[in-house]
Amino acid sequence: MTDPTPDDLAGVASLAADPQRCPRQMAELTDLLADELARSHPALGTPLARVLAGRQMARLAREFGGGNFYLPKGDALERALRDMRIWSDFDGTVAGPGGAETLARREGLTTIHLYRILAAQRDLHRARVQGDLFAADEGDDHDPQAT
Repeated sequence: MTDPTPDDLAGVASLAADPQRCPRQMAELTDLLADELARSHPALGTPLARVLAGRQMARLAREFGGGNFYLPKGDALERALRDMRIWSDFDGTVAGPGGAETLARREGLTTIHLYRILAAQRDLHRARVQGDLFAADEGDDHDPQAT
């Protein structure tokens, strides 16, 4: 898949900004994004926040449109956010400011549990960065059986 062009983003952003043409859930998500942008960055103002929210929705639609898209909530969301925070804050030490013992104490976890979380996050990070090394390349027309 190619990266969206500014024209692609502008087209979907204008769709997201028009409640008459936009699917209901997409319009609701755009409203939520615009509200959050306007609240967290008051200097933007509501009109610019709405434009930026439309661009964010355009990106989400390009990346995830047409497929199943799961967003965790409640405890699952809190755990996912905690695990990402741990991965981000971990400095590779045991007792340093971002060390395993410090983070475990901060999060109310055992050190062993924290290391399990780090292992799972490392696997997720590796999968995002490297992808599946054995997956067929979309543009690969080479048939190994034909040789």
